[in-house]
Amino acid sequence: MKRASVILLTALIPLIEATSCVSTHYFYVANLSPQPAKVFFSAPCEPCPSPQTIAVRDLRPGRNPMYYLERQSPAPAEVAGRTDSLITYSLSLPPDQAVMLFERTFGAGVKRSAAVIFSGVQISAITGADTVSYDAANVADAFRRWHKYIYVIEVK
Repeated sequence: MKRASVILLTALIPLIEATSCVSTHYFYVANLSPQPAKVFFSAPCEPCPSPQTIAVRDLRPGRNPMYYLERQSPAPAEVAGRTDSLITYSLSLPPDQAVMLFERTFGAGVKRSAAVIFSGVQISAITGADTVSYDAANVADAFRRWHKYIYVIEVK
């Protein structure tokens, strides 16, 4: 009886893992203004994020997530500061461009999980007309869901 249970459990584990609700989500700051935006963000360095830019028009729904990754290019970001576990980047983001800050894999409850993951994160973006600034307490709520895999902070 025990052997049959072990065999059944061994056969079911891959099926359970394959049907679990785990997916990768991408978090961007999008410059929707007609002028360049100065973007600063600090994040825990586990591993250190590598900012990537993409045209805002390429963040369309209905695409395979690899579509976004293939169209990104390294952002000309400068390391503005660094402590033991926190790195701060600054970059100039051209109009109609978005910078990917994070790529994270979540189970169910992206917003709930994001609140924990973004606990050390700070984001600021400045244009001539708009300044937005978010810290650990409100970063997760600042991202607006554009579609299934994409969350964006819009700078206008």
